[in-house]
Order: sequence, then C-alpha cells, then structure tokens
Amino acid sequence: MLPRQVIQLPQAVIEVEVRNGYLLVVETGQLTTLADVTRYCDTIDRIIQESRIDMAIIDARGELGDPPEVVREAMWRWLTAEDRGFAVAAFVLPTEMAIARVNMTALVKGAKLRAFANVHDAQRWLLSRPRFATKPTLRAQEAQPPAPEPREQAESSTHRRLRPGEYKST
Repeated sequence: MLPRQVIQLPQAVIEVEVRNGYLLVVETGQLTTLADVTRYCDTIDRIIQESRIDMAIIDARGELGDPPEVVREAMWRWLTAEDRGFAVAAFVLPTEMAIARVNMTALVKGAKLRAFANVHDAQRWLLSRPRFATKPTLRAQEAQPPAPEPREQAESSTHRRLRPGEYKST
C-alpha cells in the first residue's frame, strides 16, 4: 500500500491517501495556474498507476474561492479524458451552489462524477458503483452505442412500417 502523499503547490496542498477501494484526495488552497493543474494531474495519474485504483473521493471543502476559468477548464478536460484521471469520482463541496454547478457540468460533459455535501454520502455513492480495472475500459464500454437492429428484422413482414398512403389489410 502506498503511503499518504502530499502535493505541495504554490497556493495549494493536496493530500492523497489510499483507502479501501478508492483514493481520498483532500484539497486545500487554490490551483491558480496551468502549471499547478499539470503538476496536480500528473501526480494523481502516477498515483493511480501505482495504486491501480481509479476511483476517488475528492474533498474540496478546503478550496479557497473559484480558480481562474482557464484552470477550471483544464481540470474538466483532465476529469473527462478517456486515458487519464479517475474512472469515477465523488466530490465533496462546501455549498449547495457548488454541488449543483459541478453536478450539472458533469452531466453536460459526460463525466463520471457527482458532488455531495459530505464524505459519507460521497463514499456511499462511489462504493455502490461497479468496479472497473481501468478508466479506458470503463469509458470504452459505456461509449459504445447498442448495436443497431438488422434491417431485415426491423422490417419483417409482420411488423413492417407502413408508407404514407398504405393501409394495413386484415
């Protein structure tokens, strides 16, 4: 098991601890530059690889203010990337407004994450999710649309769609 790791950034500290089946990431301070985001993401990706755990609870109640838009966009790109980051993540946020914003953004972007007001609810949701070995496997399985029904079956004589002007004979 990996020891607790600390990512020290100019205006933020991120602590990462391996828990039973997930990583607990506790964020305090603020990411203010793209360099901060790069260091954060690269370090978390390395921890995911070493621990072989790609699910996380991210406790962001210690964040200070909103990060710059460019930083927020870079984090969302990482969170939604198929080949990096977490397969599934639960955020713990300090306000209902922040929770709503993250949940709505995740929905729009198709990110496999949700935000909660406390660690207990986040953990319950996260651990109820199916476990997957790697993020690409999870995303690849979910990204494939269902196979289309063969045309012959769809237009069988008993269930053929009528054309305009046609009437079903009995």
